[in-house]
Amino acid sequence: MRTTVWLVAVALLGITVPAGAQERKVEGYVGGGYSAIVGEARDHTGDAGVFQAGVQFNFTPKLGFRTNYDYSALGKEKTVLLPVSPTPGASTSLQEFSADGHMHDVTFDLVMKGNSAARAVPYGLVGPGIFHRTVNLTTPATGFTTICDPYWYVCYPVAVSVDQVIGTRSSTDFGMNFGGGMSFKVGERTSVYFDVRYIYVWGPTFDVPAVGSNPARSVHGNAQAIPFTFGVRF
Repeated sequence: MRTTVWLVAVALLGITVPAGAQERKVEGYVGGGYSAIVGEARDHTGDAGVFQAGVQFNFTPKLGFRTNYDYSALGKEKTVLLPVSPTPGASTSLQEFSADGHMHDVTFDLVMKGNSAARAVPYGLVGPGIFHRTVNLTTPATGFTTICDPYWYVCYPVAVSVDQVIGTRSSTDFGMNFGGGMSFKVGERTSVYFDVRYIYVWGPTFDVPAVGSNPARSVHGNAQAIPFTFGVRF
């Protein structure tokens, strides 16, 4: 597994003023942004726009818990060329196969905050989540092809009809996310925020048998993403 090196960069503002009221125990928030797919999955899946909503429970001025829902609509279709033959074993020609999809996820995060009396409050977060990914495969090609792509949830190590490859597939998997951000007070009960997270999802595994000179192997559909999110707390 290739390690992804990531950096969360947040500019800390030194503007501190007394808070107008005691910190609330429960906050709602809603936001949106952009999610960049990273790692090996980037060659198979497009980047995404993100919608986010959730609730945060503040146990102390410096510690909280939030449950968060995200919907990522993959806005960039990914196209690859695969060899297709009119019959198994016949000569092949490269044909386009396209993938697009989306992801729903719910995360449960421990939130560690800075000085809650300041106008600008930095925070970090970490927690597990459940991630449901759906991929749609299309192609104008007909005939037979060989493909093993765990990011598309399809693995046929020997030639099969193209009709068996195209269609909609999905997977629900466990994952983790962690990151940090900054919240800025803009009113007595309202603030705006910006955060950056790193997401890692453990996807399905396909055991590929030996075919010809190719040895048996396992391939994994793990996914990594870095969402950048802006929003409002209320």
